[in-house]
Amino acid sequence: MGCCCGDSEEEGTVVKTYAGDNREPSEMGLAGVTIENRSRICIPTDLPMCLVFVAFWVGMIVVASVGFERGDPLRLIYGTDYLGNRCGGSTVPPGWAEAVNRYGSDTRFKYQSSNWEENKKLWMPAPYDGTDLTAESMTEWNARTSLGAGVCVKTCPQYGSTLTAEEIKKDPAAYNQMNMVFTYGESLTDKPPAYHRVWYNSADTQRRCLPDSSSEAISYLLTKPIDELPGVTRLENFFTRSLADIADAYTVLIIAGIIALFLPFFYIILLRCILKPMVWTVLIAILVFFGVFGYLCFRKYDDLHNNSSTGDDDDAKGWLVLALVTWVVGALYLCFLCWFWKKINAACDIIQEAGKVLLSDPSIMLVPIITFALVACLLCWVVYVSLYLWTIEDDDEVVLDSGNYGNVSYTLPKEVTSKNNLLYYNIFGWFWTMGLFSALGYFVVAAATVQWYYSHVEDDSKSLPCITGWGRGYFWGIFYHLGGLVTGALIIAIVQFARFMLQHLTYQMQKSSYCACLVCLIDCCLACLERFLQYISRNAYIVAAIEGSGFWPSCCMAISILIGSLEYLAPLILVSDVVFFIGKLAITAANVTICYFFVLDSELAPEVENGILVLIVVGMLTYIVASIFMQLYEAAIDSMFMLVFHENSQPKDPSLFFCPAKVFKIVTGKEKKDAGLFRDDHRGKAEEYKAKKQRKKSSAAPDSER
Repeated sequence: MGCCCGDSEEEGTVVKTYAGDNREPSEMGLAGVTIENRSRICIPTDLPMCLVFVAFWVGMIVVASVGFERGDPLRLIYGTDYLGNRCGGSTVPPGWAEAVNRYGSDTRFKYQSSNWEENKKLWMPAPYDGTDLTAESMTEWNARTSLGAGVCVKTCPQYGSTLTAEEIKKDPAAYNQMNMVFTYGESLTDKPPAYHRVWYNSADTQRRCLPDSSSEAISYLLTKPIDELPGVTRLENFFTRSLADIADAYTVLIIAGIIALFLPFFYIILLRCILKPMVWTVLIAILVFFGVFGYLCFRKYDDLHNNSSTGDDDDAKGWLVLALVTWVVGALYLCFLCWFWKKINAACDIIQEAGKVLLSDPSIMLVPIITFALVACLLCWVVYVSLYLWTIEDDDEVVLDSGNYGNVSYTLPKEVTSKNNLLYYNIFGWFWTMGLFSALGYFVVAAATVQWYYSHVEDDSKSLPCITGWGRGYFWGIFYHLGGLVTGALIIAIVQFARFMLQHLTYQMQKSSYCACLVCLIDCCLACLERFLQYISRNAYIVAAIEGSGFWPSCCMAISILIGSLEYLAPLILVSDVVFFIGKLAITAANVTICYFFVLDSELAPEVENGILVLIVVGMLTYIVASIFMQLYEAAIDSMFMLVFHENSQPKDPSLFFCPAKVFKIVTGKEKKDAGLFRDDHRGKAEEYKAKKQRKKSSAAPDSER
C-alpha cells in the first residue's frame, strides 16, 4: 500500500496514504481527490504470536516463583558451608549450641559462637596434611574445593603461633596447641566434632575470611603486601579526591545533562547547512589518505631499494606491494565516488529531511527514554530472578567430587541441571522481551516519520503534532502490530541466545587453537546473521507502519524495496555512518569544552581541585545521550528512505507525490509539480465524478425512498 492513484472517469482520483489515515484531502494540501479510507486491523496471522508470548511470560512467572521458593540470594552475601547451611541463617545444624558450649572452655576453639546467627563469615580451611607447608602442598587448594569445604565462623581465624610449619611438625605439643575450627554434622552431640587446624592468618573480605598476604601458607602467591606496592597509595588518594570533586561539582553535572539534551537538536539544525560540505570533505579526505599513504609506502620502498647492499629486496618489495594495493583501493574508491555522487547527494537530502521529523516534535526524544526505562525494569527483574535461581540447592544433588580435607570428609555437589535450565529460560526471556521493547520503540519512530511524511504534499507545510504523533505510534504498535513485533523479536532472540550458548560452551570445552578458531568463525557468522535479521525486521516495521500489514508480508515488501534501491542504499549507509560518528564526537567534545569553563567557576564547582574525572564523567554521559539520539536519528533516516522508495515504486502523477522535492528530483530526474496546478486541473473532473456517482445512487434507490 503506498501513495498511488488512478484518474479514470469511473473511479475518480484516489490517493492512498497510510493505513488509519482519516483526514480530509484539504488537510494535506490536496483538492479534487478522494483519500482511500482504510482502517488498521489486528492481523490474524500475528495474533497467535501474541498468545505464544503471553504463554512464555506465564512460564517466566512460574520460573520466578520456583526461584523465590527454593532460592536464597543471601547465600551469595554470607556464603554457605560444606553442608549447604547459610552462615548466620535460620537453619541451625542439629546440636550446634550444645557442642560449642561443651568445648567452649578450650581456647583453641575461639572463633565460633554458640549462637548460630553470629557465625556470619565463611572460612575456607587449608588442606595441610602435616608434611610440608609449601606451594606444592597447596596444589589441592583451588577455589572450587575451598568454597565447597567452607565452615561458618564468627571471627576470622588466625595462625596464632610464632613457630614455623617445620618447627610445629617436629613439636607434637605445639601441634596440639594450634588454633582450630570445628565442623558439625548429624552426630554432633554424640561424639567430638571433627576439626580443622588453622594454618594461615585470614582477614574479613565481603564476609569471606580470605588468606592474609603475610601468611606463610600463601607467601608464594604474594611476595609483599599490597600496601607496599609502589604507586598504590598515590593512586588511591587520586581516586578518593576525584570522587570528592564529583560530589562538589554536582551542579556542573546537572547543567551538563541539560546541555546534552539540546546539543543533538542543534547538531541537526547545523546539518541543514553543512551536511553536504562536511560529508564530501570527509570522503575526499579519505581519498587523499589513500594517495598520501601509498606515496609514503613507495618512498620507503625506494629508500630500501637504493640502500640495499646485499641484494635482498624482500622488505622493499613488501613496501612496494603495500603502496600498489593502497593506490588500487584508492582508485576503486574514486570510481565509487564518481559513480555514486548523485546517490550520495540524495542520501544527504534524505538525512536532512529525516532531521526535520525530529525538529518538528522534540518530544519524540522521550521514545528512547521510555524504551530505556522498560529495558532497565526488565533487566532488574531478570537479574533479581536469576539471583534466586542461581542459589537454588537440591537435596538430591549428584556428588561431583569427594575426599578427605584435613580431618573432615567433604562432598562437592554437581550443579543442578534443572537449575541451569531455569536460568537459560530466564535469559532467553531477557533476549526476547528486550527485543520486543526495542522493536516497539523503533516502530513508534517509524510511525511518527510516516505521519510527518504524509502530513502535507508541500515540503514547507509538513509537520508532526506534539506527542500525539508518536503516541499514536504506541497505540498502533500495541493494539494492531504487537504480534508482528513479537515475531521479529523472537527471530533475533533465537540468534542472540545461540551466540550466548556458544560462548557459554566455549568456557566449558578444552580450549585449543583449532577450537578457538572454529568458535570464532561460528560466532562471526551468527553475528552477521543477527545484523541482517535486525535490518530486515526494522524495515519490515516501517512497511507495517505504512501499510498496516502483518510481519511476513511487510518483510517481503521491505526486501523487494531494498533490492530495488541498492544503488541508493549503499551511499546512505556510508553517509549515515559519517554523520553519526562525527555527531557523537562533536556533541561530546562541545559539552566537555563548555563544562570545562563551568568547572573553573568557583561558585558552580567549589573546592574542586582536579576536574579531570568530572570532565571524564561528563564526556561519558554526553556520549551515551548522543548515542541514544543517533539511534533515534537512524530510525528516522531508515523510515524516510523506505517511505521515499516505497512511494516512488508506484506510478502516479508527480503532483500527488508526498516525497520531498529535492529527493524526488534526484531519484526520478523529474521536477515535482506544484500541488496548486493539480487542484485547477482536476477539480472539475472530481466534481463531475461525484455528480455521476450521486446520480447512480439516486437511480438505484427504490421509488419509496425518492
